[in-house]
Amino acid sequence: PSDATLSQSFHAKPVASTNVSISSSIPSVPSNAKSSNDPIRTFSVFNVRGLCPATVPSKVPYLSDHLLEKTLLFMAITESWLQSHKDAEIQIDGYQLFRCDRNSRKRRKRGRLSGGVAAYVHDSLADSTEVKLQYSNGAVEILGLYSSSENLFLGIVYRQPDDTANGNPSTAKEFKPALDKLQAVLSEIGEPSPNILICGDFNLPNHSWNENIPNTRGNSSYDCLTHFMNINFLSQHINKATHRDGNIWIWS
Repeated sequence: PSDATLSQSFHAKPVASTNVSISSSIPSVPSNAKSSNDPIRTFSVFNVRGLCPATVPSKVPYLSDHLLEKTLLFMAITESWLQSHKDAEIQIDGYQLFRCDRNSRKRRKRGRLSGGVAAYVHDSLADSTEVKLQYSNGAVEILGLYSSSENLFLGIVYRQPDDTANGNPSTAKEFKPALDKLQAVLSEIGEPSPNILICGDFNLPNHSWNENIPNTRGNSSYDCLTHFMNINFLSQHINKATHRDGNIWIWS
């Protein structure tokens, strides 16, 4: 799969969904949230292809319904396509918005926006959450959030597909500096080492996530990601394609 949800193997339980049950150190959604179950420690990851695009209705109401129905702790978003949008346009009650918009080298064809990552974080966690990283090089975006009260680091990554032939490169030359920056931020947090959760859309469909081995040998982008996973003791929790011959909706 090109989508990934990575966490330290000794801090999270693998499940076949982007709604991952996180360790007991993560706070539960408050008891006054709507839920038919016990307190929930879950999240979702969406590639929205435009959170509030100009030509189609805003997707914020749909995401709001999903957040409230699932009583999610947070929602990670890739391809937010935000630029001059005000936070008030895309705010959801009960959640705080964090974002990293694309630093575009140029507009896509027809002037369409592209890239960008964001997160809606429940108010119960947002108060202790600070932005540690907002990175964009026009091909890769990373938003890094850290909750000091929970010692949790959340990284949201979007790497666009490589289209060097049309002047939109997304190779190791763009990917490695982004991961290096993410690694530097993680190293600065200090002790005790944080729980790490990295999620997003890497567009690396030839990676064998179960074995953490690139099926395409000699591709430096795959090697960069494998190295980052190994030095941080990360494990992949989504082990099948989520966008191939149509979408697979994988929340539970």
